[in-house]
Amino acid sequence: EHGQAEDWLGGGPYGGASHAQSSNLDIQHCSFSDNESGYLGGGVWFGSRRGCDAPEEGRRIVVMDSEFAENHAAGGGGAVNINASRLHEEDTTSVQIERTSFNGNTSGSGGGAVRVYRSCCPPGPPWICPGECLPVSMDIANCEFVGNESTDSHGGAASINVYSDLDLTVSDTTFDANVADSHGGAVHIDHESSVSARFTDSTFVDNYSMAHGGVFYVYLHGGVFPVDDTLD
Repeated sequence: EHGQAEDWLGGGPYGGASHAQSSNLDIQHCSFSDNESGYLGGGVWFGSRRGCDAPEEGRRIVVMDSEFAENHAAGGGGAVNINASRLHEEDTTSVQIERTSFNGNTSGSGGGAVRVYRSCCPPGPPWICPGECLPVSMDIANCEFVGNESTDSHGGAASINVYSDLDLTVSDTTFDANVADSHGGAVHIDHESSVSARFTDSTFVDNYSMAHGGVFYVYLHGGVFPVDDTLD
């Protein structure tokens, strides 16, 4: 509670309360409130260095039975920022968020509450790109996103920018009064590869975008985006 990570010359810090560089991340029965980051992840930032061996089952990020309230990031991920960009291209990554509330979190860039980013290429010239990377799976169930805001960008509740195959499932989750200055009042998905995204038994109320997509903004190069048994 009340953690703060200030900006510094040449780039900002990661994670106002928790900064994790590891193979796996497991957060259960935790509360993060009033934390602030000068760059990414107002509450929690997760990433991994290239060259760090992954478990055989792949890398797992688990957040369960927790709450994130009034956290802020000057960059992306007001509550949680997951950056898989530096992982091996052969690594798989799974993100599981269950029975967790995100209330009143803000970010200056994508994802007022949650931002997930994965690019297979490290910064630098395109010819050093290691190649295609394996899929990302993401499961959000029985969660609550209320009053989160991306003040200068997209995804009032969540922004997902994954440039490998993505399998996204959202179920029994409420998105209420989330706001984005750009695209996707509730959820923003920007994807360059194949995607399967399914929303079921979820509720969307009073979400707002100042540009496109009051609820969803989805930019896909291929894949499906079914929405079942969902209330607006």
